[in-house]
Amino acid sequence: MRRHPFACVHLADPEAALILECAAVELHEPDDLQAFVNDYNPKYKWHFSVDDVRRGTFALTPYKAFAWADGQGEGFTNTATRWTLQVEE
Repeated sequence: MRRHPFACVHLADPEAALILECAAVELHEPDDLQAFVNDYNPKYKWHFSVDDVRRGTFALTPYKAFAWADGQGEGFTNTATRWTLQVEE
C-alpha cells in the first residue's frame, strides 16, 4: 500500500454487496495510532500497543462506493447503485 496507496474493501455478504474504493494513508502520528489502538483493541479483543502498530497501519478514505442487493437478475438490476464521494483535503 505504500507503493500503490489505494484499497478496496467490501462486506462479506454476497446478497447485500457494498464495495468501497479508498485512498490509503499510512498513519505515523502517535495520537492517530493511539486512536486506532483504542478503537481496535476492544472490538477485536486484542491488546496491541502503539509500538505494535507503528508500521503498517493505514487510514482509508472512500472516494467511490458500489452497492446492490440480491446479486442476481432483477434484484441486481433494480438495486445496483454507484456513488462518487467528495473527499476533503
